[in-house]
Order: sequence, then structure tokens, then C-alpha cells
Amino acid sequence: MNTPHINRWDSLLAWLSLEESYSFATVKMASRRLSVLEGVNAESAPIIHARYWAGRLISLGHAEYDPTNHRVSAVSPGIVFSNNLNRAVLYGYWDPDLIRKFRSTGLHLQLHRPKRGPTCYSFRKPGHNIRTLCEEHDIWITNDNCPCLLSCLPSISSAMNQLSRSEVSAEGIWEVLSLSGLRFSWRNARDPFVNCGLYRRRSGSMLHVYVDANGGRFALKSKDERAFIKWDLAPKSDWLYDPPLKRLLIPYETPELPLLVSRGLTMYSARLPSIFEFAGRLWWNYVSVGEEEAHQVARVMEQDLKIRSLHNA
Repeated sequence: MNTPHINRWDSLLAWLSLEESYSFATVKMASRRLSVLEGVNAESAPIIHARYWAGRLISLGHAEYDPTNHRVSAVSPGIVFSNNLNRAVLYGYWDPDLIRKFRSTGLHLQLHRPKRGPTCYSFRKPGHNIRTLCEEHDIWITNDNCPCLLSCLPSISSAMNQLSRSEVSAEGIWEVLSLSGLRFSWRNARDPFVNCGLYRRRSGSMLHVYVDANGGRFALKSKDERAFIKWDLAPKSDWLYDPPLKRLLIPYETPELPLLVSRGLTMYSARLPSIFEFAGRLWWNYVSVGEEEAHQVARVMEQDLKIRSLHNA
């Protein structure tokens, strides 16, 4: 008899729920243990393990990372409704007993078990007793707030205008981000900060510095700031959106999206994008995306959005 494979992301989320929060150092160690159990690049740097395991929970909104004190916590159980999609998705950690109580009401929970990510629970046409059950068990509910949240996010240009200049010395060993097509790679920088671009220091503590066209230096404080810079340095790309399928395709080789932007595209699916081949190239395939969300994300990232049918894809 085949033994069901353990979903390690579900296990990590359950472990995170045992305490109010954990230090990022502890989460990195726990993530490495998962890599050893699964045989996933066990010799990589601790941060790589954390991105692979905890990072996916954070990207989807099942867990949160607090950069001020470098701690990670599980999100309390909640439900995100979408009236347009007539669908509700469960977020945060739901223990088995809570799942059983929801099913005992006659609610049919649909399951999606991805190969690389946490189990996704969703349902349609909720009964009138769902909100009562949520109130009894302190479960939060939000309804179609994704477009509103995305509309409040600044565009790339606005985000870059909010960066603060910093006096950073060019001493040390630096690399500069090089672009070929849509693909980025790091190469040695013999004369750091001479040209416009994104630099990272390889000697001592890691530091990322953006140098603008006027020679201004900006020490980047977050992963999202680095993401905005990469998108600004890359050429514009055409995104494809299919309204009937509610599918958004973003070119595969483009940079990683900022956290809140990517959550805007996964809020109604609780699924990370898959790799999809269409029109002779690879794309990131986001599902259950409303047209308004697609337009808002394209606005934030200052990319061109083309509306077309992908029915035969």
C-alpha cells in the first residue's frame, strides 16, 4: 500500500501555529530540516531553505514575516470571499478539528494539493450558517477587498520616488545586476556606483544599493524595494489576460513581483503561479484572477496588459 506523501508546507504551517511567532533564525533551521527530509538542496545556504519552505507560505498569505524584529508567525484561520468568482478560499492555519466542524455543516470543501506549496481549501455557495460558525470560532472573513488593496499600492515610479538617499562607500567587493533580454544575472563590478544600476556587496554584510541616472545612491531596505528596481531596469513586457478563463500570463523571465502585488494575484486561488507554455514561450500562469485585479497589477508594475482569449491554449 502506498503511503500518502506528507505535505511539508502544511506541516510547517502547523508548527508555526504552535507559538505566537518564531525568530527568523529558528525558521531557517526548521526549513533546513525539511530540506534534509525531502532531499531538496540540503547543502544550500539557510536563507535558501527559508525561501523555499517558509517563503511560499508568506507569499500566499498563510504566514507573515515582520522585518522590524525578524520574526515569522502563522496567520489565524480566515476566509476570503470573491463575489465575482462565487468562491471562498481558506487562509492561515486550520487545524483538522476545525475543518471537520465546517464539513459537519454540509459544506463541501474542495481541495487542491500542489506539488510545491500548501494544501488549498475552497468552497462555493456558502450556507447561511457559515458566518455564525466563524463567529463562534473567531475566524476572520473578508469579502472582495483585493481590488481596493491593489488600488492603494504605488506604481514603480512612485515607489522609487519614495526611496531615501544614502551615503554608501564603494569599498569592498561588489557585483552589478546585468540584463540580457529579460534575464538578470550578477557579475563583478570593477568600478562600483560609476554607472546607473543595482549593486550588491559580497564582502561583509550583504547590502543592495541602487544608483540612479544622476549618481544618487539608495541603500535598499527590503526585498520589495529590490523587486521594484529590477522591474524598472527591465524592459516593458506584454502580459496576457483571458477574461473567460480568468487567467493572467506574465513572461517567465521577468523579475519576481513584490509581495503585496503577488498576493493580489493569488488571493482568490491561494495558489502560486505555474509554468505554462503558450505561443512558443514560457509564462507564469496565475489562475482565478479578476480582470480588475489584472489591470491594477499591470498599473502598479507599469506593464502593458493585452486582453485576449486563450481558450485553445
